[in-house]
Amino acid sequence: MITLGIIGVVAAFTIPTLVQSYQEKQTVTKLRSTYNILNEAVKLIILENGNLNRWGVTGQAKRDLFINEFEKYIQVIKRCAPGKAYSDGCVGRVYGNIFNDEKNESVYARTTWDTFVLKNGATAIIAMSGNENCFQDITLNAKHPENGRYYGNYLGSCGSIHVDLNGAAGPNKFNIDTFKFYLEIDGLLPAGSRNEKIWTEKFEDSCLNSSGNASTVDGKCTAWVIYNGNMDYLHCPEKLGWDKASSCKD
Repeated sequence: MITLGIIGVVAAFTIPTLVQSYQEKQTVTKLRSTYNILNEAVKLIILENGNLNRWGVTGQAKRDLFINEFEKYIQVIKRCAPGKAYSDGCVGRVYGNIFNDEKNESVYARTTWDTFVLKNGATAIIAMSGNENCFQDITLNAKHPENGRYYGNYLGSCGSIHVDLNGAAGPNKFNIDTFKFYLEIDGLLPAGSRNEKIWTEKFEDSCLNSSGNASTVDGKCTAWVIYNGNMDYLHCPEKLGWDKASSCKD
C-alpha cells in the first residue's frame, strides 16, 4: 500500500507535465506544418503576380486578388462569411494571452477579414492591406522609400495572417493555440522574429513580456516556436532570447 501510495503521488506530479509536453510538441508540429502550407501559397502568389506592392491595384480590388490567388493554392474546407467567423464556427468569441486569465471579445469574431478553415483543421484569418505603399521585406532591413526611415515591420508590412490551430475550440489563447504571421512584400514572416526592432513586435517584449505590458501580446511567439521548436517561453522566460538560450535545457 505504501508503494502504491508513492506511485500515486509521483504520477500526480509527472502525468500533467507529460501531458503538457505532449501537447506542446503537437502544437509545434501543427504550427510548422501550417506555416509551410501558407508560406508555399504566398511564394506561388508572388511568383505569379510579383511582390505584393507591385500589383497595380489598391483597396478592395487588391484584397480580392490576393484572396482569389490564395484559394487557388490552398486546400480550403470552409470559408467563413465576412463578419460571421464566430457564428460560422471558424473562431472563438473571446481570446486571451499567456500572462493572465483575462479574455476579451476578439476582432476575429466580428471582423470582415477573410477567414478560412484549412484542410489540416487550422483557421487562417487574413488581414490584407489594400494599400500599395507597403515596403517591408522579410529581412526587416528595408527603409521607407519616401523618407528613408527604418521601421522594422512597423507600418511596412502588407498585411497579416492570423492562425488559430484548432479554430473555435479552446483554449483560444495567443501563443498557445493562436499565432501570427506578417505578409511582407516578398513573403510570409513569422511574428516575433530575430530582426524585429519595434518593441511592440519584439519577441522579448511581446512574448516574454519583458516590458510588463501584456496587452501588446497577440501571437508574437510564432517565430520562436517555428525556428526553435519549443514553447519554453511558458516555462523559463527569464532564460530565453534570440541572443540567449534557445530552450530551458540550454
